[in-house]
Amino acid sequence: MKSVIPEIIVIDDAPDAANDFAALIEAQTGLKVQPFMNHQELLDFVSHVYVKIAILDQVMPEIRGTELFEEIKKRACKFLRDVLF
Repeated sequence: MKSVIPEIIVIDDAPDAANDFAALIEAQTGLKVQPFMNHQELLDFVSHVYVKIAILDQVMPEIRGTELFEEIKKRACKFLRDVLF
């Protein structure tokens, strides 16, 4: 049964890239994926929802993926198991 709570989060400042990548992962794995285009929305989300994997765009206008990862570690309700840049 497919989870309704996202197990994977994806962020990319290009909306098509974030949505397409999320759809591809869902189709290939059956896991629920939540795409984000805004890092603040992602940070708000991880502060109350546990996700297992984060796929982060390294080059975004407002924040680098490595900096976002550090913020996720500070705010996440539980620490992520895997992060990909």
